[in-house]
Amino acid sequence: MRHCRKSVFLSLLVFLLAAIAFSRSRAADPGLQFPARIDVDRYPSVALPGDTLTGNSAVSVDGPVREAMDAARSASGNPADEPLRLPLLVARRDPVKPADVPPPAAKKDRKSARPAAAATAESPAKPPLSAEMAALRDRVRAALATYFQQSLNTRDNNTADMLQVCLAYGCETEVVYGSDKLNGITCLCWNYPCGEYQPLMLLDGHIAARVGYGVQTEPAQLLSVLALSRVPVTYPARVGSKVGTVADLVEFEKRNCRAGIDQPFRLIGLAYYAAAKDSWKNDRGEPWNLERMVREELDRPDAESSVAGVNRLLGLGYAVARLSKTKGTAGDLGRAKKYLDDYRQFALGLQNSDGSWHPLFFAAVGASRNWEGTLLATAHIFEWLAISSSAEQLESSDMIRPLDYLTTLLTNQSSHWNAAALSAKDLDGVMHALHGLSVYDERVFKPHDAEKPKADAEKPAAAKDDAAK
Repeated sequence: MRHCRKSVFLSLLVFLLAAIAFSRSRAADPGLQFPARIDVDRYPSVALPGDTLTGNSAVSVDGPVREAMDAARSASGNPADEPLRLPLLVARRDPVKPADVPPPAAKKDRKSARPAAAATAESPAKPPLSAEMAALRDRVRAALATYFQQSLNTRDNNTADMLQVCLAYGCETEVVYGSDKLNGITCLCWNYPCGEYQPLMLLDGHIAARVGYGVQTEPAQLLSVLALSRVPVTYPARVGSKVGTVADLVEFEKRNCRAGIDQPFRLIGLAYYAAAKDSWKNDRGEPWNLERMVREELDRPDAESSVAGVNRLLGLGYAVARLSKTKGTAGDLGRAKKYLDDYRQFALGLQNSDGSWHPLFFAAVGASRNWEGTLLATAHIFEWLAISSSAEQLESSDMIRPLDYLTTLLTNQSSHWNAAALSAKDLDGVMHALHGLSVYDERVFKPHDAEKPKADAEKPAAAKDDAAK
């Protein structure tokens, strides 16, 4: 009997090892190719699913919902017969003023049409990248493309998971809803149940974001994701039959500002959606503005050994970058800028030689065998630095090392991550790493993408002959 059990156990072990070897051999198949960059025309972001879903009460497009869609389409300049799209940008960059936006060129192929906002993201061409940086760029984009295709689904993944993937890919995010693909931002703003958890609710008649297990884990996390994805404030949000806009979520977060608590996500959201000179009162009648929020974040104690410490730096960095353009760096904004500069030097001093950070974030230094913890810490710190660093700082070796480290860790077959099956903590690390890669790609690599002017090709034939002589 004992020999029989041993033989069964050995057989199962051999089968398991063979299955693992087979799966790795398929993953390492050189014939499996991913695009070097995401083709957004291939993955269009639409505001609502196809007509096959219009019978579902959760996505009905009649009555006030249709009116809200038409209003948003009108505000965005989309023709009535075009699908309502969201901007396809994932990195933080200040919107170009309407007066500076060139009129969109007429296109015959309707399938290739993109939002006008996408055209404004292009910057003047820069000199070609070095061979090493070009190779790193291709690896970064291959990693982004690989994980983009690992769509989460509303059956198995909850709202907290959807927030993570929407952070990484912004308005390009796609999730699986039944047998169809749905835009991730739409899934959140239109209150689709994700793992039986709905992101929004009605509170005293107002649209608000839920906080707790399965939904956003921190106040205003949803609003910060919308802000980092640059979702328009006029984009519709819905709970049941009540249709509002993202502006309703902004007002809800204004009313819930509190002194003495962590609110970096609220600072990010309001720094994007509220004007620098705005002031308001919370539901207790207390006066608030963005500068007070910055001061509150500065006066809180450091959380050096957890994600909360990096979130605080991210909120401060994002707010200072936006507010300093109109209000300068005097007073609390000056304090915050100096604090961020000092903390940046402190963080780089804790960086390991391979570009990683210790799982205890700023409370320890050195390498660790805890790959999940190392990924989490390195992803969050790199994301903060990618958003808040200057253009010159981004191209320093201190930034290239963690970029290379995260790209390698995400694409290494021995530690390959299946996004749809990750735990909440691991998904957090992977998606924040991908968001950092996206920001870096947008700020550093994409300005080099413009094609060189083909001057020789445009010369008349006679001029070419003269040049040949």
